[in-house]
Amino acid sequence: MKAVFDTNVLIAAFLTEGVCSKLLRRGRKRQLHLITCPFILQEFEHVLTNKFSATKKETQGALKLVSEAVQTVVHPTAGVDTHGLTPVALKTLILAGVGLYPSFPEILHIAL
Repeated sequence: MKAVFDTNVLIAAFLTEGVCSKLLRRGRKRQLHLITCPFILQEFEHVLTNKFSATKKETQGALKLVSEAVQTVVHPTAGVDTHGLTPVALKTLILAGVGLYPSFPEILHIAL
């Protein structure tokens, strides 16, 4: 099964012991095909550091654990100008590009 965890899910996986942390463990065991993009990883790092005052070492450890779980890192579609897209629109574009939305052209039109 393919899955994309947004920043909120990743934060919850590290701050609480619950569904999100269990899902991340499943990703690390390769029971899920976890997909992410650089934007989600950067946002995760930013939130850990700035909102939750994580140290550099704590943040690097969290990113290492996430990277162990991730099987695919998707970059924005070549030729698509992502400048000015909202975070939600950018994530939607990434998800559409890996087939987690059924109609990529429709999503691309909406995102732009």
